[in-house]
Amino acid sequence: YTYSPNHVYEHIYLSSERYAWQNLVGIQRGHGDVDLATTWKFGDGLYVFGFREFIIPVASLFFYNWETMRSTGKFLGVTSQGKVENKPAGAFIEKKSTTVYDPGKAPV
Repeated sequence: YTYSPNHVYEHIYLSSERYAWQNLVGIQRGHGDVDLATTWKFGDGLYVFGFREFIIPVASLFFYNWETMRSTGKFLGVTSQGKVENKPAGAFIEKKSTTVYDPGKAPV
């Protein structure tokens, strides 16, 4: 996910309830975590994806379009000064791999 030339993240979707992320380019380079997530399928290749971070007070909601390989959404959080932030964001998506599970062994 390339949000800007200085903000590149890898996302790994573990299930409909959890995803892993790590920063590849940017100030958080080397940081990562596994966070709670909720995914809703809107249609073929169209998803609404929400997540809550454990380390910092951030909750976000994004719309993913796998046909155009784009995302758009909002980061909602609280700064270290206690101020509420509401930041729009979007990314270019590049799919790097796909995991195939045996029948009956896929995550929820």
